[in-house]
Amino acid sequence: MANTAFGHDATLTTPGSTTNTALVRWANTSGSSLNNTANILSDGSHITLNARGEVRFADADSSHYIALEAPATVGTTYTMALPAAVPSANDYLKVTSYSGGAGVLEWATAGGAALTGSTDNTLVTVTGANAIAGEAGLIFDASAPTLKIRGESGAPATSSTTELAVLRLNPTGVTGTLDMGFHADATGRAWIQATDTGNLATNYNLHLNPNGGNVGIGMGTEGADATLHIAGEIKVKGASPSGGGEGINADNFVHQRVTNTRNVPSNSSSNIHLGEDTGNMVFVWGMSESPDANRFVDIVAYGASQTPVVINSTTVRGSPASRTYGINGYNLTLQMSSGIYNIMCMGWGVPPTII
Repeated sequence: MANTAFGHDATLTTPGSTTNTALVRWANTSGSSLNNTANILSDGSHITLNARGEVRFADADSSHYIALEAPATVGTTYTMALPAAVPSANDYLKVTSYSGGAGVLEWATAGGAALTGSTDNTLVTVTGANAIAGEAGLIFDASAPTLKIRGESGAPATSSTTELAVLRLNPTGVTGTLDMGFHADATGRAWIQATDTGNLATNYNLHLNPNGGNVGIGMGTEGADATLHIAGEIKVKGASPSGGGEGINADNFVHQRVTNTRNVPSNSSSNIHLGEDTGNMVFVWGMSESPDANRFVDIVAYGASQTPVVINSTTVRGSPASRTYGINGYNLTLQMSSGIYNIMCMGWGVPPTII
């Protein structure tokens, strides 16, 4: 409408407008005219702030304020109803329902998960919705610091899927797993088994240091000087690898070292006792008594009443005297051509001894 002047004691000028929903405000401090507020609209029931207009809540002296504004883009128009109830301390607003552009806000009590079974240093796991529990088998000892895992004991399972492992390592995407546990006895024996989570009757290979590096057993604080360094005796029981190739096939493999100051004098013999009528193989080490300059290693295969066969003969140092191997019943005999030698032997089968 056109500008209109009216008066009694004063004249008020109202602005023209292109919409019937715009609100007006004073145009000056004299109170003589009004202007449109094009971005603040009202249809009589609602107030709309266009173009992300802010609602500002000022502090006591109006020097600062907190403002609320709409996001840059609203994909769907919706209305949220405020709660009618009075809130309690620490409550928060929660959307309890929403449908067709209308939602309801209600006050909800802020709270965490309920904890049960808690004791000092136990770790917790989620046991349900808003519920956690202390695990008696998972303990973190900060004084060490050490993570302690306690579980059942028993031999590794050979069927089904129920394992008695204390610790299980299982990668994502494969069924292979590495289980670790203890036998259910007072000996303290522990075990490691690579198996299948879906069928514990399936066993897998276990690789130690697959990229290289030595492995030591019983070494204490000493370093391992070989790919496999064992401080102590070795006992092997089993068969050759099913895929063929090299392997140790023995029911009883014993390393017995025998030394004697004047074990094999020149032109005499030393008997290496076999004791049973089977094919056997013996490693024979020889070292001259004085000076310690001549050493040899022989690998000899033999059996009762059979001619010994020297599979390999190696000079370790110097020029060892020649050797003659023979058989005397169940005994392998060794005769040196000259000198006095100390002899050591290791064999497959029954423990070989020098007599």
